[in-house]
Amino acid sequence: MFREVGEQAFQAAGRDWRVAYTSQSMAGLAPIVTAGVAVGVGARSMLTPTLRPVDESSGLPALPMIELALHRAPHRPSEPARRLGELIREQLAAPSEAL
Repeated sequence: MFREVGEQAFQAAGRDWRVAYTSQSMAGLAPIVTAGVAVGVGARSMLTPTLRPVDESSGLPALPMIELALHRAPHRPSEPARRLGELIREQLAAPSEAL
């Protein structure tokens, strides 16, 4: 989802871009971004102490707000599932805008 948002933003801005590296996780992407090899797109909640957000003032196109949804089975969840849902909501309580 995040990669698609980034690609669309660069295309809409008429900016040249290429995929320099891909990873299934922020843990895999963070060292490449920290080293300055690439920029990454993700939610602000995914920032680590070694990553900083960049925006239009850095010469990059603006990214749209995104919506994240948590789905669960309609029947009553188990206590661990309920608690996990609460923890996820707490972590993502701030508006989830792309980096």
